[in-house]
Amino acid sequence: MKRNLLLMRHAKSDWSDSSLNDYSRALNRSGREAAPKMAEWIVDRKLRIDLILASSARRVEETVALLVTTLGAEVELRWDRELYLAPPYVIRQKIAAVEPEKQTLLVVGHNPGLETLVSEWCSMLIPFPTAAVAWFQCTSSNWDEVCEKEEIRLKEIGRPKEL
Repeated sequence: MKRNLLLMRHAKSDWSDSSLNDYSRALNRSGREAAPKMAEWIVDRKLRIDLILASSARRVEETVALLVTTLGAEVELRWDRELYLAPPYVIRQKIAAVEPEKQTLLVVGHNPGLETLVSEWCSMLIPFPTAAVAWFQCTSSNWDEVCEKEEIRLKEIGRPKEL
């Protein structure tokens, strides 16, 4: 059985209120439009998400809320402050700790960590703009094995501006 791992960068955030710190920034209009588009992209691939691991930053919370509305199914959500601006090794640790019965996992977070991880697994620089989703597949029986580069392969990348 194939495991599906989706890595998603939060949708575009609003920089207009300079009084807000980075963690507290909300989505802008473009971000509020892109997130449901990417949820549709996931649905079109017939992927049923078992678990969403997400940074607890406001822009990620808003992105995930829009995704869940469009995905339409009950999805388990886990908010994790450690995913806020997490480097690749932290993202890999979080993935590796997921229970083996979860077959399809969506991680929603930030750059540069996500872009670096996607690029590492693809052995080339992969631009990862806001709301981009990288879909990886693996036949490993546990999530800790999925994090090994030789065990994972890129299936597809979706970017809102390409849809």
